[in-house]
Amino acid sequence: MKQPGNFFSKNIVTLLIIGGVIWLIYVIKNSLKGKGIEIVDILGIRPPKNSVSNDALKLIAEAQAEGMLSYGTNEDLLFDSLKGLNKYDLIKVFNYFGKRPYEAISGGQDDYIGTMRDLFTWYKFELNGNELKKMKEIWKDSEIPIPL
Repeated sequence: MKQPGNFFSKNIVTLLIIGGVIWLIYVIKNSLKGKGIEIVDILGIRPPKNSVSNDALKLIAEAQAEGMLSYGTNEDLLFDSLKGLNKYDLIKVFNYFGKRPYEAISGGQDDYIGTMRDLFTWYKFELNGNELKKMKEIWKDSEIPIPL
């Protein structure tokens, strides 16, 4: 039977290297805490969060606006352009849409024509109750507070 002391004495350099690496990862992780950077981001372990390119997400944000800008709302465009997006994609679409001046064409829906509104506020003015429920279902996993 081997004695534990022999293992440590024969492998001291290897054990010191392993311990040093663990300590270094611990120090780096703690120094990045609270800065919005995680060790998995640095090491490249985490897969890409977007399922489509940023340019495509910008186009989808524009499609959302386009679906509500013309006379009458193009609900098919609104829903179809969001199909297959993950929560990270949806967050980017919301951010790319930003706040835009909403012009109430139907009258009486918006107290201040031209007021800067986010995407969800546009939806509230443009979609009916069932459509709002469907839109809320699409956006629920995005972790954005949805006032629909």
